Amino acid sequence: MARFGDGLSRHDLQLGSLRSDVLRAFAIHAGAAVANAEAHSRTTEYSAALEDWVEHVSVVMRVTEAISSSLNLDEALNALAEATASAMNTDACVILLPDHEGSLLMSSVFSKVAYLNDLHRERVRPGESISGKAFAEKKCIACYDARQAMMI
Repeated sequence: MARFGDGLSRHDLQLGSLRSDVLRAFAIHAGAAVANAEAHSRTTEYSAALEDWVEHVSVVMRVTEAISSSLNLDEALNALAEATASAMNTDACVILLPDHEGSLLMSSVFSKVAYLNDLHRERVRPGESISGKAFAEKKCIACYDARQAMMI
């Protein structure tokens, strides 16, 4: 909507008139400005999503590189635990694998904290502790303090 002031006739605003052309040009530029603003907003969102995706791919590549050089399962699991802890910026990573009896065997432990390294080769029953519960329910469970939650 535009207001030019008093004294305008319908003829002054008819299609093809100077004022009509000015209004049309203004509307086109205003529409383009709105479209650009929306595109910029989406670009910012897409950029953030892309950065997250690149970070995830980078982590996967680092972990894959760490384990690809070893043909020995224990060495590969140790490298995987260390690379995962590094990539996730955590103090420790424990890899549990199911054994023939149905329990989870701590197959690899990487820790910056000495007491966790002594847990290597411990067994956890499915449903017991957070790790056993995650295994039994076949889902991820976030734990931010392993000592408090008795994760291991």
